[in-house]
Amino acid sequence: MVIFSIHSGWQLGGSTLNLGFVVKNLVGNSHKVYVLNRYEDDEGSRYLERCGAELFYFPAFSLKMNTTTILESSESSVKLEIVKAIHDVAKFVFGFYLAVKYINKYKPDVLYLTESAFPQCVLAARLLKTPIVCELQAELIEGRFGIRRKLYIKLLSKSDVLFGITRFHIEPFLKEARQSDNIYIIPNTIDIDLLKALPDKADIRTAFNIPEEKKIVCYFGGVSPIKGPELYLEIAKQIISIRDDVVFVFAGPFHKDFKSEWANGSVKDDYEETQRLLDFVNQNALDKHVRIIGEVANVISVIRQCDVVISLNKFPHFSRIIIEAFYCSVPVLASDDKFSREVVKQGVTGLLAEFGNIQDWLIKLISILDDPNAARMMGKEGRKVFESTFDPAIVSSQINEVFSRAFLGIEPRRLK
Repeated sequence: MVIFSIHSGWQLGGSTLNLGFVVKNLVGNSHKVYVLNRYEDDEGSRYLERCGAELFYFPAFSLKMNTTTILESSESSVKLEIVKAIHDVAKFVFGFYLAVKYINKYKPDVLYLTESAFPQCVLAARLLKTPIVCELQAELIEGRFGIRRKLYIKLLSKSDVLFGITRFHIEPFLKEARQSDNIYIIPNTIDIDLLKALPDKADIRTAFNIPEEKKIVCYFGGVSPIKGPELYLEIAKQIISIRDDVVFVFAGPFHKDFKSEWANGSVKDDYEETQRLLDFVNQNALDKHVRIIGEVANVISVIRQCDVVISLNKFPHFSRIIIEAFYCSVPVLASDDKFSREVVKQGVTGLLAEFGNIQDWLIKLISILDDPNAARMMGKEGRKVFESTFDPAIVSSQINEVFSRAFLGIEPRRLK
C-alpha cells in the first residue's frame, strides 16, 4: 500500500512525533509512505526520515487552515481576522493544488492527513476518489456563529476514517451517521526507539548547574501563551520567596533573537512573549533559580531527573508532557481542565490546580515537594496508567487495525 501524508509540523513537536510513530508502523508493515513536509532541515524532518518516510517539501508557509480552537485562542481584532481569512484562502488554494498534484503523481492508496486543519486536502482526495484517513489532534473551531465549525465537520466527515487522540476530538463527528463505525480514539504514545537515538541529557544538574540538594520542577511549553509560561514564572517567584531548595527548569522554544545563559532561541514566532518573559526573569532576579534551557530533543532524559513536572495549559488542550511524565514515573501537577481530568486522577497519579489561582498551584506544588512518599506513589500510579493506555504496543495495534480495516476490504469496527 502507498500512503501520501500531508504535514506542517516542526521540530519534535507532538504532531511530528505522532506522524513518525504512524509512519514507522506502516513502513514496518511493508507500506510506502510519502510525506509533504514544511521544514527541510530540522530535527522533525530527520526523525520522519529515520522512521522510513520519503519527504518532499512546500516550505513557503504552513498549509494548515484556521480550523481549530487553538488557532482562535489568541487575542484577535478585525484586522487579524481579515489577515487570517486571506491566509486561509491562500492555504485552501495551495493545499488543494498540492493534494491533487501529488495524488496524481504517486497514485496513493490512502491520503493520511495528520491534522483536522487540512479540509481542502479532504476535498481534493474525495474528488479524486482516494481513501482518506484524518487524524484529529486539536478540537474544531467554535467560531462566532458556528458556521465554519458546521462546514468543517461536514467536510472532514467525508474522510473514510477519522481518529482522534481523545474522546473530545471525535465528539463533534459522532452525529454523522455515515461515520459512526469509522471513528476511533487512538491516544498519543512515546517512541522508545526515538529516545535511544536522541542525544541524552545524562546529567542536567551538571549541564545546568543545579546543586544536588535542590529539588527540580520542570515545565516544557516554551513561551507559547497557551502553555501558561507566565503563570509558571509567577509560581517560581512565589516559591523562591519562601524557600531556597527548588530550581525551576523552563524548557521549550523561544524566539531566535534571544538567548539565555543555557540556550539560544530557535523559532521565528513569539518575539514579544520571549521579551516579556525574559524581562520578568531579570526584573525579579530569578536567573539564579530558573534555568531557561530552550528546546530539548530528548525530553524524557530531562523528565527522569525532575521531582515534579508541571503542565499549566492556559487554553485547554491535550498535554503530551503528562504521559511522558507518567512513563518516567514522575508526579504531575496539571491545569484542572477537561483534558487533564481525563488522564490525571486527583491525588492518585498527580494533582490538578485551577489555572490563574496562584495559591492553589503553590499549595499543591509544595505538597508534592514536601511529601516524597506521596510523590513516589503518584509516579508509580502514573506509570501504571501509561502501561494500560498509552503503551506503544497498544497504540501500534490500533494504528495497524485502522489502516488495514479501512483499506483492505475488511468491515470496520470501532476501537475501544
